Amino acid sequence: MSYFKQLYENRVVIEKESGEEFEWDEAPKFKVKKVSLFKYGISPENVEDWEHQHSWLAEKLEIFHNVFFDRLADLNPADWQTQDEDDQ
Repeated sequence: MSYFKQLYENRVVIEKESGEEFEWDEAPKFKVKKVSLFKYGISPENVEDWEHQHSWLAEKLEIFHNVFFDRLADLNPADWQTQDEDDQ
């Protein structure tokens, strides 16, 4: 099973632990899979809001670290399969 799928299967626990609702993008036609958080309604060009934006980013990076670091370290390469193998 792909690493993404291993994490995705635990998304309810991960999201409960983090207090966040992540966007899980499997992008089946591509090799890249991603887990994201977005802050909508802001503009990086708004210099006056940078302090708030940077605080939000630092907070979310810490959350990513706290909920994914150990999980990623614990993924077993022997359990990894390609997307094609997952579909079989």
